[in-house]
Amino acid sequence: MKHRILAWPVALAIIVIVHVVSGIFLLKLHFNNSPEVYYPANAPAVNLRNELRRDFPSDEMLTILFKGDDLYSQDF
Repeated sequence: MKHRILAWPVALAIIVIVHVVSGIFLLKLHFNNSPEVYYPANAPAVNLRNELRRDFPSDEMLTILFKGDDLYSQDF
């Protein structure tokens, strides 16, 4: 059985077509990492996000620091 390698113009055309088609789909891609996408409406993560948005309505970064001796305990 003889293996045949594609001619370089055909291989180049296939690579270009794959990139163009994937670029079209990439332009339609929409990122949405909000908890509502992954969790039900009454999940704790969604409730926490809603409470934080109520207290901090802007989209600024929020950093929370915890201080204590039992931070790594199961109850915390």
